[in-house]
Amino acid sequence: MNKELIKEFQLQAGGSHYPSINPQMQEVFARMIVQECIRAVDQADVRAFVKTTFDRSQTDGVLHFVKQSIIERFQLDKDEIPTSKK
Repeated sequence: MNKELIKEFQLQAGGSHYPSINPQMQEVFARMIVQECIRAVDQADVRAFVKTTFDRSQTDGVLHFVKQSIIERFQLDKDEIPTSKK
């Protein structure tokens, strides 16, 4: 988990005193939000946009890219990445 990015968000959300309030719990909370975002990408219902096999491959590629971008941005370890449940 990218702790510097989480700390930056904490400072933006509540000022300089905020990170001193149980930083471990805040990291767990942030991890849960990021994992839920990845699940939302995995479970995105794109049937309305998919008309052909080309559309399907394009859509799958974009969703994979979005998921990987989230994982890289927050520097998730393999054990922090939720499994796909479609």
